[in-house]
Amino acid sequence: MLDVAAGHGLYGIEFARVFADARITAVDWPEVLVAAKQQAVNANVGDRYALLPGSIFDVTLPEKYDAILLPNILHHF
Repeated sequence: MLDVAAGHGLYGIEFARVFADARITAVDWPEVLVAAKQQAVNANVGDRYALLPGSIFDVTLPEKYDAILLPNILHHF
């Protein structure tokens, strides 16, 4: 699952908590992802929570995901 503009990370983390096979890739600014990763570690899903730091307009995204979360970005557009 790709979590675009992950912010605090709680949406992706909750998916990882509910679905034991879920792997989350969080995209956001590097300093924001530090907090998201800590949230994932605290929720015991840190081993399935990958970080992709940078702007969603500039990072190279892996090609395939089963789901994409956009809850923290769409309201800007």
